[in-house]
Amino acid sequence: TCGYRKNTGALGFCPFCGQIAKVITSSIENGKIKLHRVACNNRNCPVKPSTVYFHSKGDAIKAWNARANEKGGSE
Repeated sequence: TCGYRKNTGALGFCPFCGQIAKVITSSIENGKIKLHRVACNNRNCPVKPSTVYFHSKGDAIKAWNARANEKGGSE
């Protein structure tokens, strides 16, 4: 597979090591605000890529999948 899943809401794979990515959610303001980012889940990945934090889990996934596509993936 190419690792890019356009408009499905599913996480694409890491474009550097090919492993699955994960959504990481952090809470601030005593849990009132949740921030989401996506990162490679492979601790042996040579790059360990990650998105910036987003207020929306969907936006974090879209950013990850778009970035993965820019690294050579295709639909």
